[in-house]
Amino acid sequence: MRYYLSVNRTIRGKLPKDATPARWARFNDAFTNVELSAAQIAAEIQAGHAIAAVHDGRRKRDNWRMAQHIGIDLDDGALSWDEVTALPLVDHHAAIVHMTASSTPAHPRMRVLFLLDEPCDDPDTYTFIVGCFLRAFATADPHCSDPSRLFFGAPGCSLLLAPDNIVTSEAIANIV
Repeated sequence: MRYYLSVNRTIRGKLPKDATPARWARFNDAFTNVELSAAQIAAEIQAGHAIAAVHDGRRKRDNWRMAQHIGIDLDDGALSWDEVTALPLVDHHAAIVHMTASSTPAHPRMRVLFLLDEPCDDPDTYTFIVGCFLRAFATADPHCSDPSRLFFGAPGCSLLLAPDNIVTSEAIANIV
């Protein structure tokens, strides 16, 4: 199966903390809408490329067109890799779990990526669905519900790929 999203291949990893507004503008203009398999998305992440929802033009809510993935950031280090991957929601539905670029052994940071069988083309519906997924993770970053949220890649990161884990409309209804 292939999924719609956008990829930014202009940088590897994160933008520096002191990036200027002009650099952020160039970065947000450089996302390319693509259709990729789960393995190709994983390769983009491991190459350090950022991903986001499909946009018409600059990555921002006004230009949001659709999303076919849900990303959940677990940045507080409260859960280990084994604890996250053993969660039933992750085990049964997450297609990709990876360490983020800012993860350290003392403070593990992970992202859980769910791939949807159908794109969601309404930003309010998408925000609601992501909010339901966030409730399953007590310490998740609540900003993940922003439909225009970008997820930086993590060059060479540890990654779990489960390409057969696809979130169906029925699964979304059960989670909601």
